[in-house]
Amino acid sequence: MIMTKTSILPNAIQLPAGKIKSEQLVPWFEPKKQTGFFGIKSGKIHPHGLIVDLKSALSAEDLLKMIQERHKVPVPKKEALAILEKYVTALQEYKSGNVIFIRYSRTGDFSLDKVAENPPAGQKSF
Repeated sequence: MIMTKTSILPNAIQLPAGKIKSEQLVPWFEPKKQTGFFGIKSGKIHPHGLIVDLKSALSAEDLLKMIQERHKVPVPKKEALAILEKYVTALQEYKSGNVIFIRYSRTGDFSLDKVAENPPAGQKSF
């Protein structure tokens, strides 16, 4: 198993206002039912994420544990880890401050796209 770690993760951002919520985001495990990112704390779906620096690096296993503390994961552990490992690897292409969007294919695969280099001016917490 790949133990890719990341020192960045997206937090929820509301566009166009640029309001930021302190909620880490991951891909949705059942994209045929939803679009957007899954909020680890609330379980809510967020269309955009703002890349932020973490205090310490996290692995796919760390993320899965964080999710399982609050939510039932709708796919087998091996599948969930594969999704999160791909996610952690994909995040390495971005830097802190980038605003990203997640797009799902019909097969359930995902890709990340940069929406903006930086969040809109005047950002506030939601």
